[in-house]
Amino acid sequence: MVILILILLVGFPNPMSALSPSEERGRYLHYLRMAKSFLVRGDVERAKIFLDKPFPPETNIYPTKRRYDALVAFLEKDYKKSLTILEEDIFRPPSRAREICLQKLLSMALARARHGFQREFHSCLRLTGPIPEDRALWLNALAKKPGPLERLSQDNRMAKAQIKLALFSGQEENIIKLAPTMRAEHYEFQEIRELLGLTYERMNQESLAQNFLEGIDSPNADILRGHRALEKQDYALAFQEIERALQKRPLSISALNRALPLTILLGKWSQGALLAEAVGGRGGKRGDALSLKSFFSLRMGNMERAKDYLANLSILLEKQNNPTLSPTEMTMMSGYVALIQGDKRELEALSYEVCKSFGKLSCWIFHQQILWENITETISREDSPHRDFDMEALKKKVAIVPLVEEAIGDGHNFHQ
Repeated sequence: MVILILILLVGFPNPMSALSPSEERGRYLHYLRMAKSFLVRGDVERAKIFLDKPFPPETNIYPTKRRYDALVAFLEKDYKKSLTILEEDIFRPPSRAREICLQKLLSMALARARHGFQREFHSCLRLTGPIPEDRALWLNALAKKPGPLERLSQDNRMAKAQIKLALFSGQEENIIKLAPTMRAEHYEFQEIRELLGLTYERMNQESLAQNFLEGIDSPNADILRGHRALEKQDYALAFQEIERALQKRPLSISALNRALPLTILLGKWSQGALLAEAVGGRGGKRGDALSLKSFFSLRMGNMERAKDYLANLSILLEKQNNPTLSPTEMTMMSGYVALIQGDKRELEALSYEVCKSFGKLSCWIFHQQILWENITETISREDSPHRDFDMEALKKKVAIVPLVEEAIGDGHNFHQ
């Protein structure tokens, strides 16, 4: 009792206060290393767990923490917040300004903060030193709108950057005009051939696109071939090509965006579940990943796993301002799990919740539970509780046999 009173008066011991300065620094460096590892993998949500720790502002590792905070905001497309962080006083020294100037330029461009952009642009060039010509081309494009592509560099890398920038700014026709003037070395450079294939693909010149992509074994070429198969509605071939691209580049957003719908169209639930894992590791979209994992688990009949994913998704939705899956949709999926697992109490609560949001099927299920006591058992029956519906049989003429009335019992005695 005395010990309890002392704890209430003095307070609980702070484990951080017992650490030496070097141990405390080591702990925060560990947080930064963990945050960096998750950021590299694109898992923003997990990175934020470590960055939300109370870093002391007076330490020399605090600027690194704030730089990671700015990167998180940038990845979450909050460019104004990223720019606000990068304009803090701790980044004014040249050594720190050099680390963040390119990120700051990108944040300014995407936040449309044009005031002071040119000054920051030239300052960044001075701080970072000489930049390769092909990379400087993109930096100049941030400073001013790219002009029309009129000629190509003799250097393959620079020519590739010029074509890519022209594609980015919608200059496919200019690229095609310059194609006959290209040197043989350009055509032998695989990355330029890929870009030319993409150019002709965009201009609906399929045969020329195919000629440029033939013999190229790269993720981009596989995706382009898959896209062509999609246009022809050859979904099996499209999935085969895009799956090949994912084997070479597992976290390709372009390939994932095409492969996931194809797994649903083709009923490849197990492959879809594996691809959903990759979604969680790219861009920190845990909500998307959990939604997909729940869906594929339901399709594979793994209700326990689907239930776990939906429970985690419910926790995540409470923290998100703009969830990717609405609470109503999540509740419907949870209701389906309860229906299959025979959890009547959970089914009643969840179907009623969705019914209040005008979910017709959930309203029907909720009211059927009043009349149909063993609805969950009927759902799990392997045999059919009714005969198969045959539309063709209804179209055929059948002979109508008149009903024959038969006397039941002794009519004389009945009247008496």
